[in-house]
Amino acid sequence: MDNEALEKMKFPIGRFQMPKQEDHQGLRSSWIESLSKLPHHLRELTFDWTLEKWKTPYRPGGWTALQLIHHVSDSHSQALMRVKLALTENHPTIKPYHQQKWGDLSDSLLAHPETALSIIDGVHTKWSILLENLNTEEWDRTFIHPEHKEPFSLNSATALYVWHGEHHFAHLQNM
Repeated sequence: MDNEALEKMKFPIGRFQMPKQEDHQGLRSSWIESLSKLPHHLRELTFDWTLEKWKTPYRPGGWTALQLIHHVSDSHSQALMRVKLALTENHPTIKPYHQQKWGDLSDSLLAHPETALSIIDGVHTKWSILLENLNTEEWDRTFIHPEHKEPFSLNSATALYVWHGEHHFAHLQNM
């Protein structure tokens, strides 16, 4: 497999690009809509999947679909907590986690996909309600990711996690 084909499999919707600062106000409602619809789209796509399909890698050398859905559950749960920290503390430094190692833990390898889908349902419901009710100043609140050493605004973090959900949804679509 050539590098271009592998890149397309890894990033089926392209790599993340931060929207321009002036675009945030207009994008917020579309971000919230995307986050609120992701659980339904995931369930609709996978409703008839067999356990065999869930245990299939989404690309050569990649996670299985089961690991991937548990990764979305873990990652988006962390994202909701990061939003809450940014809203309740002044520029908190968040705790990163090792995504690959989490994906290799027994819950990601063995728990039924419904476990992750249920978490995604709840997290996205809470997250959407929270974001729908932010004022302009709250959207600008930040947290610090120690690996990046620069502030992430809730605008930036939301844009990133919308892309993240769509990115992994595309992985599952391509299976």
